[in-house]
Amino acid sequence: MKKFAPLLALLLTATLSPAQEGGPQLVPRADAQKYAQILADSSKDLADLPLVCELELTKPAAIRAGEAGALVIPDKRVTADKLAKAGKDAVPLGHLWLRNVAPWKNGSPLPNADQRTVRVRSGESTADAQLFVLAVRRNAADKLELLVLGKTKEPVVTLPLEKSTASGDAPLQIQGRKTGEDSGVLTLIFFGQHQAELTLGKPAE
Repeated sequence: MKKFAPLLALLLTATLSPAQEGGPQLVPRADAQKYAQILADSSKDLADLPLVCELELTKPAAIRAGEAGALVIPDKRVTADKLAKAGKDAVPLGHLWLRNVAPWKNGSPLPNADQRTVRVRSGESTADAQLFVLAVRRNAADKLELLVLGKTKEPVVTLPLEKSTASGDAPLQIQGRKTGEDSGVLTLIFFGQHQAELTLGKPAE
């Protein structure tokens, strides 16, 4: 496998060099758009995704630090009103791509078997990254929740959607912060109104 340019990143202290210990950094929009196109091209022939998204490739967001990273691409059909009025059926919100980092659940990394690994290609170079589909639904308590879907329609992680105080009204924004030696939090922000926090850490061995 040829070396592939770092696919963006969201961090883990374990993967950071001393020069990068200030924490994760957002990737410029132009660079995020370039990576989003590469990732979308690499996944366009997948026929068994749990939900179909129509990706808005002009509005991705990415965060990086070292060799770990995260990139999100919103679904072009979703609106703030559609999200707020979601019912019991899952409404697609977009794609989440991770590289060298994995969602953690109940204090442990998500098993590799529950994650969808995609071979990403750029020219003659290749690398593996994990693809998750993001969706929203209203639960039995009539609260909005974020679904992180791996290989099936059964979410691998379910998170409450809370009120956000973030500025801006982009369909999907992300923020990242370190929380420990081998853990961090990715904050997913929708239309500047709702947010959910996804715990990330070292992938399973």
